[in-house]
Amino acid sequence: MKWKTLKTATEVKLDGIKTEIEWVNGQICSVLLTDKSGNKLFVRYASYSFDVSVPAPKETEKKYVLSGMFKGATIMPITFDKELDAKLEMSNLLNAGADVNIEEKTVEVDE
Repeated sequence: MKWKTLKTATEVKLDGIKTEIEWVNGQICSVLLTDKSGNKLFVRYASYSFDVSVPAPKETEKKYVLSGMFKGATIMPITFDKELDAKLEMSNLLNAGADVNIEEKTVEVDE
């Protein structure tokens, strides 16, 4: 999970808190607070100060999924990174007599 440093107290959204503490050599080096809704706050010691962070929004990207039918058979969905590549393949399949379409999907990027 990626984290972003807090800039205002309003970014902290905790309710019914679960606390996880990381100890190193008998001292607390970080604290993870999690509320009943799954919201998190991460506090850690970093170079003579504390760093307070919350999860950064997940990164997303667009994908283009081509699917359809060809001579009564279902075409397994094919995923493309670029719309142009999906359109070129769609054109090839249409010329061969397939009934296909492209769906644009937004997907989360793996960390």
